[in-house]
Amino acid sequence: GWSSTIIDALDTLWIINEKEEFARAVSFIEKINFKQSFREDIPIFENIIRILGGLIGGYDLSNEQILLNSAVEFADFLIEAFDTPNHMPLLYYRWQDEMPNRLASREACLAEVGSLTLEFSRLTQLTGDNKYYDAVARITDFFQKSVDRFFMKGLVPNKLDISGCKLLTKEEIDNGAHLHNPNVIKSIFDKTYVYCLLQPGFFPRQAKQRYSLGGLADSYYEYLPKMYHLLRGDEKHAKVYKDLYLAALNDIKNYMLFKPKIPGGEKILFASSIGVYKNEDKIIVEQELDMQHLTCFAGGMFGLGARVFNRSDDMEIAEKLTMGCVHLYEKLNIMPEVLRVNKILNKDDLYKEEDRLNQLTFVERSQSQLGGLRVITAGELDDVKQKILSNFKTKNSKREAGVIVDPIKDKGVHKEDPLYQIAIPWGNELPPVEVLEDGKTVWTVDETHNQPRWINSMVPEYILRPEAIESVFYMYRLTGDSKWRDYGWMMFENIVKYCKTPEGEFASLRDITVRGARPDNFKDSLESFWFSETLKYFYLLFDDISVLSLDDYVLNTEAHAFKLVN
Repeated sequence: GWSSTIIDALDTLWIINEKEEFARAVSFIEKINFKQSFREDIPIFENIIRILGGLIGGYDLSNEQILLNSAVEFADFLIEAFDTPNHMPLLYYRWQDEMPNRLASREACLAEVGSLTLEFSRLTQLTGDNKYYDAVARITDFFQKSVDRFFMKGLVPNKLDISGCKLLTKEEIDNGAHLHNPNVIKSIFDKTYVYCLLQPGFFPRQAKQRYSLGGLADSYYEYLPKMYHLLRGDEKHAKVYKDLYLAALNDIKNYMLFKPKIPGGEKILFASSIGVYKNEDKIIVEQELDMQHLTCFAGGMFGLGARVFNRSDDMEIAEKLTMGCVHLYEKLNIMPEVLRVNKILNKDDLYKEEDRLNQLTFVERSQSQLGGLRVITAGELDDVKQKILSNFKTKNSKREAGVIVDPIKDKGVHKEDPLYQIAIPWGNELPPVEVLEDGKTVWTVDETHNQPRWINSMVPEYILRPEAIESVFYMYRLTGDSKWRDYGWMMFENIVKYCKTPEGEFASLRDITVRGARPDNFKDSLESFWFSETLKYFYLLFDDISVLSLDDYVLNTEAHAFKLVN
């Protein structure tokens, strides 16, 4: 009941000079009661980045006091979620529940607990009230204290136990452990009373820890250089964010980044999720070789970090990561939610359509009453492959002409560490390609038909996400190279072509491989980040660079602009 779309779009209205609509929105916001909700449980993370961030961003651009008053009212409501034994937030806050002393989550998402810092810190700067900064500074302190508990040296697992609680067993309670240890408290977990040994910091949830720059984790890493920037590099308060960021960067480069084995993949980078577990004296790092649309923010993060921390070498990585996402918009028109591919292992291991066809099985449907599929003969297969290769070369001749191979000087980007061993669990167990009567082929992978053969699998939807254009925006602002505007315009035209409904509205897509703006491919949903992020980044890419200069503002993960102050 807090009108999140209006608030999320607030600073976008200001930036595009719709001041009359902005004023109407402010008048509406003044009437909102931010101390209650129709929901029983409040998702703290989403409301902080969208609503609190939107109110602060709107105020920082307009100096409209109503917005700051509303931000304080809302933050005072949300900060009650931090009333737990270890002061970590209840990430889904049951605000009407009167049970005291509830434990924080024992299975929290990294992004949800690690992405509250910008908003609360900026509110402290605006109000002079330290309680907001103190609440999130404790979280950062716990991250710093917990780094030795995870398999990776600089990364944090996607799922965490943030409760600080080691539940006592029945045997321990029967032996009186709860009576003799001052660190044991009586608390509430899952609506029942438990005895809890309090331990500072966070703990991993699984024996096999999963790490990612995408879903469940993304904005934790994004906020590390941005918090350093917001705090203007203050030696006392900002250094911890630099330390955490640089430690994470080392693991990202060594274990996540890879060159995808796709057409043109030798010139770009993807960032894989990894699963990590211990096997005797080795730590095994399994690369999933996925690329999520959410992960596309990483190019902008590397670029901003390169400037904030004066690390010029990271700008090259920023460009290759950003180009990875741009490349997918060029190849597929729209980038899907997630895709999985193979990786280039050495300078000669480039994608060749002929090699890929040899990895696949081709079948045709039997014309008998029983139906069924049969593997086609070698002679038939030669004809099918020739047609496919002819079509592939026609489609790719312009794009691939004159490609200069960027030699891979090591195994991916991994630097040998005797403790760690990289493994790739993904095999070539791919479904067969069906040859139709007219000679055309259909490749059905999961629920997707005729995805490009260089993709192993994909989640084919597109929900108007902003991360790819976000990094394109950052690269343009950081380098001044007009090619990023050209890439952005290509992406915008593709989104308009495929996501605009006949009624002139925009909608999410069920499957990006479906050609044309077909009504049955539209989803009846529109996230508020379409207004707060996607459209804003497109607009700012072509606006004057003095508007929302990165020297004067830092953008939160919902693209709300916070003013930088000394």
